[in-house]
Amino acid sequence: MDLVELKKENISERHPWETIRIKIVADKISDFLSQELLQNKVINVLDVGSGDAYVIDQLASQFPQLRFHGIDIFYNEELLTKVRSRLSHPNDITLFSDWKDPELVTTKIDLVLFLDVLEHIEDDIAMMKNVSELLPYDFKFIITVPAFQFLFASHDEFLVHYRRYSNKLLKKHIDQAGWQEVQSGYFYSSLVLPRLLIKIKEFFFKPTKEADGISEWTHSPWITKLVSSVFWFDYKMGKAARSLGIKIPGLSNYMIGKRTLS
Repeated sequence: MDLVELKKENISERHPWETIRIKIVADKISDFLSQELLQNKVINVLDVGSGDAYVIDQLASQFPQLRFHGIDIFYNEELLTKVRSRLSHPNDITLFSDWKDPELVTTKIDLVLFLDVLEHIEDDIAMMKNVSELLPYDFKFIITVPAFQFLFASHDEFLVHYRRYSNKLLKKHIDQAGWQEVQSGYFYSSLVLPRLLIKIKEFFFKPTKEADGISEWTHSPWITKLVSSVFWFDYKMGKAARSLGIKIPGLSNYMIGKRTLS
């Protein structure tokens, strides 16, 4: 969850979009780090723009070998105290507000996560180049970003997005940053039509209220479970299609890859 959405003191029900995205990222980690996970060694993961750290807290419960390091330049002492108090796996997670923190500088990162972060950065290519300078060694990465600029709507403005991406645009940007794509694709295909309808509506009618975020999910548990099941089925179908060489568009896209010095 973005810090801009961290409004409620108690968030008991997470949006299915968020919980299923965690499952999707976990699936990508399992596939992408399969060899490393078999070696039974500690793997350091850096989550850039870690926000409320819910994502890495959930991932920590699934991957005991992984040690998570979350960084968010918008953390202050009050926010850090609040975020840390909510962690279920505090021993596996370290949070930073400064890239120059000595503990972070001396930790060799194996995997970098950019989970719906690059769209918040005006010059995303410069940001990736800066990360390369701060991590002067080989590492792998997983990126998720919102898909397709033509679907840019009031929700994006609420979340302070600069852009949405196609896989082609994302590849262009990571190429310019000196990174290499291993695999890319889309997910949340079932949400493309609803977002398109919202975009068409906003073209003719100005939104009457401020857009909200995923922190505003207040539906019953059975609706949450139903929507989550639809989203997960959506992802599995898209993954199966991709294995056949078919790339189905979705509301979000992902890219996994590596940055190598050689």
